[in-house]
Amino acid sequence: MEKEENTKETIKNSVEGYPKLELQIDEKGGVGKGSFDLTVSKISKISEKGKMDFSDNERKIAKTEKIKPIKENKDDKYGWWNLEQGTYIIEINEKISLPKNKAGKIYSRASLLKNGSFVVPCFLEKGYNSEDKDSGKSFTLIVQNTEGIDIKENARILQLVFE
Repeated sequence: MEKEENTKETIKNSVEGYPKLELQIDEKGGVGKGSFDLTVSKISKISEKGKMDFSDNERKIAKTEKIKPIKENKDDKYGWWNLEQGTYIIEINEKISLPKNKAGKIYSRASLLKNGSFVVPCFLEKGYNSEDKDSGKSFTLIVQNTEGIDIKENARILQLVFE
């Protein structure tokens, strides 16, 4: 783990008026005009049903089972998740900390949509911090393509757009 941390490049983006993002992957993430690309670090399959109520007293978050990425060649640095049609939980590499005067939205990148898959759009409230236990860095991925989709570790599949 220590060796892995030493090989990772940490990029800190701080644009005036925008939140700070820490990217902890080797490749530089995409920085657009008013948006940042986000990368996937883990994918899990939902393995049981959850529960929702009006007070959260009986709320139960569904359990998940982590899916291990598979390397196509033994010398490959990163593996692939070979996903069938279904619903998944993804986790991002980036740490997001929004200032108290900025909100954001999470959207799928167009290339993900063109492959018959999408991440459920999500609103991040002002002051959102992905390191908070209740906020987290997880989002829902829906694979609608009947043939499935292959996603490589650290692929850019999301965009964070600021409001």
